Amino acid sequence: MWSIEQTTPYIEIIENKHDVPKRTSEINLILSRFKDFILEERGINIEYVEDAASIITYAHFYLIEQRAKLFLDDLANINKIASCIELTTNLVQPIILSNSTNGLRQLNAELSIFAALSFIVGWHSFDFYLSSGIETLNDSIDTFLQERRKILSNYDLEKNFPILFNAQTWELFHLIYQYFRSAAMIR
Repeated sequence: MWSIEQTTPYIEIIENKHDVPKRTSEINLILSRFKDFILEERGINIEYVEDAASIITYAHFYLIEQRAKLFLDDLANINKIASCIELTTNLVQPIILSNSTNGLRQLNAELSIFAALSFIVGWHSFDFYLSSGIETLNDSIDTFLQERRKILSNYDLEKNFPILFNAQTWELFHLIYQYFRSAAMIR
């Protein structure tokens, strides 16, 4: 699990270059909505590590500065942000289950996907993950999400951090989402 101490030497750089309070607020909203979603849908009451949103935010910006900037141009876009948020959230593993560790990595993988989707769709609206449109589209999205959950729950982000490849996946998802949204197939 990632800790805030890993970013300590870079906190001043991060705070001077990035809008930390805004991103932390966005992450807090995502964590809150995911917690409500899991409780409502599965009856599981999850908790998060202390200061989870701050840890994810600082890890996110740290990894952008230390890893992503080596490969990315200076132009951030929603797909790169979603990619970094997904991978960083999965790296941090912020969910705590008080009664068990069974399924913990899968829940953290699901949260990571939820966070990426929230940024992609949040550019439009935050309602997508909770209510999508037609059944065949839902089936395709469900399959996509199940496969991503499998990948993320077994992926070692300490060794590999595939921001560009992951960003391409989210770019494609974003384009598909925009197409179906414009065709009024997604609310």
